[in-house]
Amino acid sequence: MINLSFIEDQKQAAEKLREMLALYEKERGRKFSVSEYTSADAFLSAYRGGCDVLIADIELLGTDGMTAMRRVRARDSEVIIIFITGIARLAAYGYAVGALDYLLKPVQKVPFFAAMDNAMRLLERRRRVRISVNTAEGEVCLDSSEIAYVEVFGHFLVYHTGGENVTEWATLGKPERALAGCGFVRCSKSYLVNLRYVENVSDGEVQVAGDRLRIGRTRYKAFMAALGEYLGG
Repeated sequence: MINLSFIEDQKQAAEKLREMLALYEKERGRKFSVSEYTSADAFLSAYRGGCDVLIADIELLGTDGMTAMRRVRARDSEVIIIFITGIARLAAYGYAVGALDYLLKPVQKVPFFAAMDNAMRLLERRRRVRISVNTAEGEVCLDSSEIAYVEVFGHFLVYHTGGENVTEWATLGKPERALAGCGFVRCSKSYLVNLRYVENVSDGEVQVAGDRLRIGRTRYKAFMAALGEYLGG
């Protein structure tokens, strides 16, 4: 079940959103738990996190949609934001809050489906799994979201996490298979990178959680394509 909220203060526009969501569920085989709000203030008062996709009109009475999304971003970096607007030039401001897409009113099926397809792909890439790591001290379970990258170090693997790094005797193929579909991509024969932790790429290197890793020449094109797809939806 995908948790989706939308904020729309115009009755006709809200009805159109319900219609589009029902059609998307039917044609794409998805299932949403939908929460509706007629003002940003009502949403902000009720929101406690846990929303997967948030669709918000920019032009709202009271607190406008852009201001509301800045407040949401301050406490929720993961929620996928899609803006709706009747004024195309306002959509450019969506980059300030990392909006995935924007839709022009009146909302039409083709752009709505395209935006939702991108959101679904992004959710799938964020899928989390638990991976078992066999250390010298015993088995340790790591959440995929905690792993910034996996490094080959001699005959060992080092799992770089936000806390203490974890080491096991194995090949990189093991975590690569276990973490498939969770946004991990090899940047070289020595590194398996969690794309959510990528900070920048320059001079043939990728910065991941503060560490600079060399991108292999033969893997550069595929790695950049995967990163572009991840960031761009």
